[in-house]
Amino acid sequence: MSTTSEELKKLYKKLGGDEENIRKASTPAEILNGINELDLNVSGGIEDLNDVDISDPETGDVIKYNGEKWVNDQDSITKTASGNPIEISDSASAPLVKCVTEIQGSQDLHGYDKPWVGGAGKNKLPNSATGSQTVEGLTITSDGNGNYVVNGTRSTTYLIVFDLSDIVVPTSNQKLYFAGTYNGTISFMSENGSRIDYWTMNGRNRLITDLGNLINARVAKIRFEAAQTTHSNETFCCMLIDNSVTDYSFEPYSNICPITAYTEGEIEVSDGDGNTTTHTTTFSQTIYQGNADFVGGEVECDMPVIDLGDLTWGVSGVIFYASITGLKRPATTGNVLNAICDSYEIVSQATAPSRTEACISGLNWIDGIAIWNSNYTTGAEVKTAMAGIKMAFELATPTTEPITPTNLPVKSLNGYTHIESSTGEMEIEYITGKYQPIIDVMKQLVKANPSGEPTDTLSSIEVDGVTYSVPQGGGGSIQRMLMNNTITIE
Repeated sequence: MSTTSEELKKLYKKLGGDEENIRKASTPAEILNGINELDLNVSGGIEDLNDVDISDPETGDVIKYNGEKWVNDQDSITKTASGNPIEISDSASAPLVKCVTEIQGSQDLHGYDKPWVGGAGKNKLPNSATGSQTVEGLTITSDGNGNYVVNGTRSTTYLIVFDLSDIVVPTSNQKLYFAGTYNGTISFMSENGSRIDYWTMNGRNRLITDLGNLINARVAKIRFEAAQTTHSNETFCCMLIDNSVTDYSFEPYSNICPITAYTEGEIEVSDGDGNTTTHTTTFSQTIYQGNADFVGGEVECDMPVIDLGDLTWGVSGVIFYASITGLKRPATTGNVLNAICDSYEIVSQATAPSRTEACISGLNWIDGIAIWNSNYTTGAEVKTAMAGIKMAFELATPTTEPITPTNLPVKSLNGYTHIESSTGEMEIEYITGKYQPIIDVMKQLVKANPSGEPTDTLSSIEVDGVTYSVPQGGGGSIQRMLMNNTITIE
């Protein structure tokens, strides 16, 4: 069938051709040339079309006809969400298809950039051990936090010495503050027991701004020389503080920068009315970093936390070392072990020997760590001193273990759902509320036929006069999810 010049002119005009050019063109060939020269590029987006209504499009959306217009919608039974907490307003009352929560610990450095033996708080003078010493009727008791109580009457022997928990080296940028009712002299002593310097209390508080011989000395002991009188519940405490400190209220020494880690995980699901369901699972170890899968029933540990006092310590030259099963060894001596400790800074093996403060490093010859601290002489001393000190470290290969959370499954609610985790960020996948009518009816179908075989043959279902298409695929239809108990029948 041939096309006339008039028909081509109509097409040319419909495509935006110029009226003047149409009039000049007399043959079909001239009109076709004009059509070929037209710029037929179309500008604008799909939403500019009259019968298309695009609203808040998301990745994965498709265009569907709703009977009046073409609209965007998810081509899936489910949607995903992430964060902590998570709030969704379009969920069905059904178990989550995915619920993985991050396990992420933290460390309180008290405003410092690292834990360090010199003290994490304002008081830099190490404590002495808890206990009492009695010499010739004079008793001095230490509470282990830097507070002492003196009772009794001084006789011919009056020197009582307490070992400090760590060696401290005062600087010219520091000062001493003595407080209490103790009547006598306080001496600071070196590791070998020689006196470095001393001050007299006489039952009053004292601020010492000139540390004298204490500056750059290694202070290891504190000695009490009580006055020749009867002492009744006299108190004494001391702080070594930076010159900038003006608050002299007593604060116990602490070199602990506590690590927060987890022995259990908890997920709370609540509605808009404050009704809450809690799902809890317990871990077999303390986890600083990892994740818990509340649907798959598995927890992964990337960084466990251990007590350094539980390790067996050996001696090699100037270092004390211990093996740690599964630890990820630094690639070279110049690399820093991926770990954190509540009491020691983690440094590289190459830089550790030159450090003036005690520290921890990884080792290139075992899966383990070394403590560089000249306060000790034997591995047994180190083991005792490390009791209660915590360290989190990266595993060469993460470990996994099954978990059995309470109140399974974790479910979203019909409409608004608030989900919160105790351990970190979450990733969830949930069935959307648009399929709630199908879920309600199909639960009844499954109840009526509990032994029925899972099939994907049901393509639609009518609920209250409205016909819904039953989605297939995408991890299984809703029917298959129900049959396989992915969706629990209430």
